Amino acid sequence: MRKGLIAAFAMIVAVSALVFSSHAENVSLRGDYVEVRTASVFAGSCHYNGEVVTTGRDALMAWNVTSGRWQGVDLSGVRVMAIVSADANLGEANAARQSEIIIDANASRTQALAMINALKEKYAASLGKVVEVRSAPISFERNGRTYAVVTNEAAINVEAMPNDLCCKMPNLVW
Repeated sequence: MRKGLIAAFAMIVAVSALVFSSHAENVSLRGDYVEVRTASVFAGSCHYNGEVVTTGRDALMAWNVTSGRWQGVDLSGVRVMAIVSADANLGEANAARQSEIIIDANASRTQALAMINALKEKYAASLGKVVEVRSAPISFERNGRTYAVVTNEAAINVEAMPNDLCCKMPNLVW
């Protein structure tokens, strides 16, 4: 996927605490998650008409595990970034997606494999077909509601919107 395309990301879609678990394995992961897309996914009147059919086909997703285990492997400190592209707006459930996954170079091979398995189990629909997995340095910084995630191919620098709202108009939230 193209580096220039990644630079075009402008809209924050999700900023949240990462928490997912599997009761069958008695495991859970905690940390931070941030996602940006090339278009808003909320249907506010100010942007729905133009963007829903022409953009919103690309996303960057980043995870920063602060604690937890998956498949018996401690993933504390593991960082991951996914570069996702689709043939239609990512808001469409049937959009054919493909992704490249970058695992932080500081993760061991065992941690990288466990993290890939966790992502495939919990985010398969969002990631689509994983076409490449590689290792590179990733920094993930959170300062309050501001996030900075950087690798050698892509960067996310965002601040969560007040009240986690996307499109706010006087007396009306879309």
